[in-house]
Amino acid sequence: MMIQKKLHHDEVGRNIFLFMIDGYETISTALASSTYILATQSDIQDKLRAEIDEQQWNEDNQINYDIIRNMNYMDLFAAEVL
Repeated sequence: MMIQKKLHHDEVGRNIFLFMIDGYETISTALASSTYILATQSDIQDKLRAEIDEQQWNEDNQINYDIIRNMNYMDLFAAEVL
């Protein structure tokens, strides 16, 4: 026999609120951590800046997926922060 549980409207609302808070907290923690590392570790900041400068930017200096995909050190930095 299968038991079906239906969520009440209030439960759905509370869960949505918690998901939004959890997502916000995760993003803000990652941004704060990366900012702290960049502010205190000038060698990491210099390596990231050099990697950004060596990319082949298009004429309007807009970022695209190919540019991001070529940034290996940036990828490693983001993975370490997370």
